[in-house]
Amino acid sequence: MFRLNSFARGINNVDITQSAGKSTAMNGQIIKSRESLGSGWLEELVNVNIKNDGSVKRRGGYTKIQTGNMDSLYSYNNLLYYRENNTLNIWNEGSIGQVSGVCSYYGIGNDLYVTDTQNVYVLQNGRDKKIIGIENKTEWSVDSTSGNLLKGLHLIAVTSVDDINESNAVISEVNVEQGGIVIRLSADDHDRNIYISSLGGEVLYKVAQVDSLSQNVYIREYGTGKQLDSTDNIIPVGGEHITIFGNSLYVATEKFIEYSEPYQYTTFKKNGYHVLDSNIVFMGHNRGKVLYIGTERAIYRMYNQVDGKSIERIAEIGGIRNSYVNIGNSELEKNLGIVALFLTKQGLCVILTDGSVQNASVGVYKYEADNAVPLYQKIEGEERVIFNLQKQE
Repeated sequence: MFRLNSFARGINNVDITQSAGKSTAMNGQIIKSRESLGSGWLEELVNVNIKNDGSVKRRGGYTKIQTGNMDSLYSYNNLLYYRENNTLNIWNEGSIGQVSGVCSYYGIGNDLYVTDTQNVYVLQNGRDKKIIGIENKTEWSVDSTSGNLLKGLHLIAVTSVDDINESNAVISEVNVEQGGIVIRLSADDHDRNIYISSLGGEVLYKVAQVDSLSQNVYIREYGTGKQLDSTDNIIPVGGEHITIFGNSLYVATEKFIEYSEPYQYTTFKKNGYHVLDSNIVFMGHNRGKVLYIGTERAIYRMYNQVDGKSIERIAEIGGIRNSYVNIGNSELEKNLGIVALFLTKQGLCVILTDGSVQNASVGVYKYEADNAVPLYQKIEGEERVIFNLQKQE
């Protein structure tokens, strides 16, 4: 297990430490004391936890493994990821490619989804980095040739494709005069799919896939491949927050949320988005049941319904960036019905099993912070939530 001494996104000069068994500090080691406290009182402890009953217990120790100008630290499937000099790295393995800024992550199965300030990526098997979305750069024209197509008007489309993406498609109407057509393609960095409709038809089917170097493609028969469904595909914009909910991949930046097609985490459509009231500061869900979205002004929720996209405003209170932490299946949920926590500048808020939001520390604790990174721990039956807070200068 990896432990990050600095949890917040964008904080540099970070020490990475790794669990190394029990600390060598003794229980109740006295570091400083005051005469007024009397014999036996402790003022400061090192590597010691204070339990609810007032007793102290030795804390597990750690060994420093790396120090540097790093941020975007994340541990998934026993791999430790971090960004250094705009390069995404795996600790003890090296670089896996360039990124454009601070990264956020969400893992599912063997794959890790990553977003930075410009792009969204998938790390297949945790290592093979591929950008989500592809631009259609192909220009093309049509000439006549012989063939078995019916004479008359047809629809033609050309898309760019790679291992995980297919671009949008611009559909053009072509008049077949001699039974066939020659599609003359410009150069492209990717393979191309070519689609054609039936005579006078509106549905296009794949008739050919050609490589990036192909220039002249002869179409003399109708296509029997898959139906064209990428007409309105887009390249998602990189963001600050990423998660998978309702069988779609969600990416949020500023006040916009984009979401992929269900079960197609690399396919985004131009109408697949929400616009909220202000900048989004966190996203998180309770075991896939409810997605909670915090903005600078309000809290929203979304249920995992059939469409997975309906959204409801539930609280007029803004959150602190990245402060959401899910604590489902904990003693707090069993005893108090609390499934998640987040911070606001008015106090600590809890989300209950019925989906309601309550301020648990109104008038007691206020947090003058701009960013937070929470950590939920359950060690030997004891639960704790730690918030690492940062205030921008």
